Amino acid sequence: MHKPYFTRYRSVGEEYNLNPVRGLIMLFVVSYLIHATLLVNSADSELRNAQQQVGNLLAEQLATSSATLMMNKDSVGLGLLANRFGETSAILSLRIINVNKDLIASGGSAPSQQGTTFKADIQLEKQPLGQAEVVLASRARGDIIRDSAFNLLLSLLIHAYLVAWIGWPQLFKKIRIPILQPLPSEAKPIVVAPV
Repeated sequence: MHKPYFTRYRSVGEEYNLNPVRGLIMLFVVSYLIHATLLVNSADSELRNAQQQVGNLLAEQLATSSATLMMNKDSVGLGLLANRFGETSAILSLRIINVNKDLIASGGSAPSQQGTTFKADIQLEKQPLGQAEVVLASRARGDIIRDSAFNLLLSLLIHAYLVAWIGWPQLFKKIRIPILQPLPSEAKPIVVAPV
């Protein structure tokens, strides 16, 4: 025979009242997930900022180095310059183009792959000569998580310890922390002996 709906509802409510640790565990699981997401996003933004500085610097160096070669229309020198810059492992591809958007020289280890593009104008004595483009490899999310594994594990251990400490305080009764100990109720007065 089935129980009435209100009886079943009441028993479910009593079950939740008997086990308040469930809500605490869910709270700490959500807290850990938020903390892990913030850790990974923070590492990702730091890498992007560092890559932004490196990419802008490389593009400006390429533009500065190719300016005189562009003015002299030295295509061989531009090709050698592009090959030398392209040997850097972080550079996927690079291009040197003139004012008419014609490709003058290119290089890089993986020109077919996509990444973050950085551009710098090629100028000599304020005369525009073209543009230098450098494409850098972007870090994958999985690599960032792998590099942050120690921090994520440490955060997980701290969250697990807090759940155990708050949810099952009887496990930690023997641990004494002096700063958390109650003050003695009967403090003995200090008696100074007469001289």
